[in-house]
Parts: sequence; structure tokens; C-alpha cells
Amino acid sequence: MKPARRIILFLAAMLMVNSFAAAPAIAQQEDEAVELEAKVGELYQAGKFSEAIPLAQRALAIREKVRGPDHPAVAGPLNDLGMLYTSQGRYDDAEAVLKRAVAIREKGLGPDDLDVATSLNSLAVLYYLQGRMADAEPPYAQALAIRENALGPDHPDVAASLDNLALVYRNQGRYVDAETLHKRSLAIFEKVGGPELPRALYNLAGFYSSQARYADAEPLFKRALAIREKELPPDHPDVAKSLNALAVLYDKQGRYTDAEPLHKRALAIREKALGRDHPAVAESLADLAAIYDKQGRYTDAEPLHKRALAIREKALRPDHPDVANSLNNLANHYEEQGRHADAERLYKRVLAIRERALGRDHPAVAESLADLAELYRAQGRNVEAEPLSKRAQAIKEKAETAPVSANVNRDSGPGTALALAQEPTPQNGPAAQAPPAPTPIRAGRARTAAAIGNVKLRSGPATDSDVIATIPAGNAVRVANCSGEWCEVTWEGRSGYATSRSFSSSAPRHAGPYGPGPRPDPAGGYRPPPVAAYVAAGLLRGLLGAGVGGPAYYGPRVTYDPYCGCRRRRW
Repeated sequence: MKPARRIILFLAAMLMVNSFAAAPAIAQQEDEAVELEAKVGELYQAGKFSEAIPLAQRALAIREKVRGPDHPAVAGPLNDLGMLYTSQGRYDDAEAVLKRAVAIREKGLGPDDLDVATSLNSLAVLYYLQGRMADAEPPYAQALAIRENALGPDHPDVAASLDNLALVYRNQGRYVDAETLHKRSLAIFEKVGGPELPRALYNLAGFYSSQARYADAEPLFKRALAIREKELPPDHPDVAKSLNALAVLYDKQGRYTDAEPLHKRALAIREKALGRDHPAVAESLADLAAIYDKQGRYTDAEPLHKRALAIREKALRPDHPDVANSLNNLANHYEEQGRHADAERLYKRVLAIRERALGRDHPAVAESLADLAELYRAQGRNVEAEPLSKRAQAIKEKAETAPVSANVNRDSGPGTALALAQEPTPQNGPAAQAPPAPTPIRAGRARTAAAIGNVKLRSGPATDSDVIATIPAGNAVRVANCSGEWCEVTWEGRSGYATSRSFSSSAPRHAGPYGPGPRPDPAGGYRPPPVAAYVAAGLLRGLLGAGVGGPAYYGPRVTYDPYCGCRRRRW
């Protein structure tokens, strides 16, 4: 045998030996990645996002080393990491890794693969939670098209995508389109049954609730609750979710006696099933505190507000929007009691968090500016209030003129997302000057206001709705959840609708009999399905209205999620 040939054979043999020797090491690394991803899923479901992130990063590093940076196996931990970042409010970090996951899967699996739909959904959820509806709609629609093409029109995964897209349409004011998709989703789940059905009922009921169609919403919420109570243990978190949704519906109608026991039962279930420091517990605490505040039970409400804040501060980053929401609730609580210095300190902190986390032109920032301006005006500090009001108005006008999809109806009933009523510019000068003209009540938060004249309280948001009562001029009312020209109004225990121009928010700021109400996010809780959504969706209540399931999630390493019908390829 020639020397050259012997050398070649020797080298080939050595390569084979090295390959055989390396194989166990590679398999060991793959096993480690699988174990890490499983652990990430457990921590994710437990709401322990800070603990999960380094494990997800380690799993990603292993996949990249073993498979290469562009292998589809890398997209799994990238998707996990993106959802964890989303849950912590690290939106820029989340967007980068989720876009990379989409690109890897489209290149490696083809644009019509179901895993591509999963990654598109995760990216759309991120945009949705940031209020970026124009960005969220295309990936949701693409995910829906992929699933319909691959699975057929009546598959549960298709139904989940229909629900997601319906939520976007709702926030674009496309209510007819949204209702159509919600109903189609429900019809699919009615046909196939299973644990997805309550969520579809939940979302359609939430849509009706946001439209003040309470009579339509209540039987759907009750049916979802009955299904879960029958099919799940009595202390299951999903039972708590349905209890909470029904309680919020009662709360919106001023039925506090009906709402309180449901909120308490939901809180007890969540504390037992998830632990006292879980973000879902913070949601229940915030909701229960809200109904106490509405009834003027401030002593009962304050410790709940503080505990909800403590849970969120511990579970999330200090600049997470949900921390700002709890701070805002507590600030509102203080303001209603005339504790202006305490309220101002917290409102300023809320504004700073929202500007950092969401950007200086986000509608939530406009709300914080208006909150602070209103607090200043209540103290006669009109010079300080004026620039804040002007900036809030500028943000609102920018949002209203931004391009949106076709068929948007911005004035079609209550529940229009992120709507802020016009914020008039107050007069300059000290409080000793003549008082400013009455300012119409602002939408988007519950407030004590005064009737400018005799006001007709109607059963619905339309001039042809029945008149429930006539509110005498000067009487104090609670005004909330405004959309277009109509607001939900509570007066002497009766709830209905009246036009926003009928009330002035410049009345004396004292603790009224109803206190502050639960406020559409960014200021209150939210209602998405899996655990991560409890902290990821700081804007959901404002975007959706209370009692809505929220977008279907694709959390870390879940092979099948009963809420979203998601099936994930395991590598």
C-alpha cells in the first residue's frame, strides 16, 4: 500500500473514531437542552420569568452550538425567550428574537409550515400587547391562512387564530368583523368540544361586555363557568378565571353585592392553586380593591392595592407596565381621598415607567399626563397642568390620525380601544383667578364628575334608548369607559349611559360614595388565558375591555396548549 493511501485511510479512521466519540457528547447536550426547555416551561407557567430566562438562554446556546445558528431547532428556544421577554415588558428584546425565530422557520421549514404560524402568532401577541394593532394584524392573518390551508376551516387551531384576529379588529373599531370571527370561532369549538370551548365563550362574552351588551354577555360567562366547574377541580385556576370574568361584568353594572363574593372566591382559588405571590393573584387583588373603592370602602381597598403592587414589583422588572398599572391604581385611590401629595408622587413614577417602557407617544403616556394635569387642576395649579394637557392632547391627536386598516369605525359604540376624550387646555394663572370653564369628563378612567345641567341617564349608548332617570344639575356621578360621545355613568346606585359633554370633571375633588372604579388598562388588570398573559398584557383591559380572554399564547415548550390549540414540533 502506498504511503499516501495509508495516510488517507488513517485520517479517515481517526475522523470516524472522533465522530463516534463525539456522538455521546452531542446526545448529552441535546438531552440537556430538552431538560432546560422543560424546566423553562414549568417556570413560565409558574410566573417565574426571571428564573426561566437564563435557562432559556442556555438552551438556545446549546441548540446553536449543536445544530448551527439557522437550524429550525434554534427557533424553539428563541420563541420561548421572546415570550419570556414579552412577559417582563422587554419588548425590544422580545421583538428581535421573535423576528429571528420567524425568519429561521420560514427559511428552514417553508412559509406554510405550522411552526411558522406559531412564531407569527408569538410576534403578533407582542405587537398586540404594545397596542400596535396595525403591526399585529398581518402576522395574525398570515397565521390564520397557514392553519386554514394546512388543517382545514374547522380545526381548533384555526378557531384560535380567528379569536386572535377578532381581538385586533375590536381594537380597530371593526366591531362587525370582530363579532363575525368570534362567532365563527365559537361555532368550531361547539362542534369539536373540549377544553377550548369555555375560552371561545369567554371571548365572545367579553366582546358583548365591551359593547355594553350585558344581557348577551352574562349567559355566555355563566355557561363558561358551568363547564369549567363541571370538568375541572373546584380550585382550578381556570375556574377562578371564569369567576373573575363574571364578577367584572357585575362590577361594570354596579352590581357590587354580586361581584364581591365571586372576586373573593377567585382570589382564594388563585392563592391556593398558584401561590400567594403569583401575578394572577395580583389581578384578583386589584379587582377586589376596585369594587371596594367604588363603594367608598377605602380602608378595605388600600391593603389590597399595596399587596398587588408588591407582587408585581417582585415578579416583574421595576419598569414593567403592570407595575405602573398598580402604582396608578394606588395613586387614583389616594387622589379620591384628597391625598394629593401621595397621588402626585405615584403619578410621576407611573409616567416615567410608561415613557421608558412604551415610548413617549403611547396612549398610556397620554393618560398619565392627563392624570397628573387633572390632579394639578384640582389643586389650582393650572400653570403646571396646561403643558401636560397639551402634550396629552397632541398624543391623542397623533393616535387618531395614524393610518389604520380599512372599515374602521371609530365611533361605533362603547369600548373603542385606547380612546381618550378631548382634553381642553385650562386657563393660565393662579387659583385666585376666575375658575376655568367646566371640562368635559375624559374617557378611559373612572372619575367623580358633576352634571352640568339636568342629564338623562339612558339604558344604552344612544338617544333612542330608554331613560332610566334624570340626574339633577350639579349632582355628583361616576363616569367611566367612555367611547365616542357616550360614557358609562353611575348615579345613586343606578347605572346607565350619558354623553361625555353632560359632565364636568372640574367639580371639587372629594371622596364620593362610589370611589374610583376599575379603570381600563393601562390602569387595571387584564384577562388573558395562560399564566404569562397575566403579566405580559399590561394593556389588555384597555385594549379589550374587561372579561376578555386575550390572544392565544404559545408559551415555552408546551406541546399542546388547550387554550390556543397549539401543537409544537419537538427537536
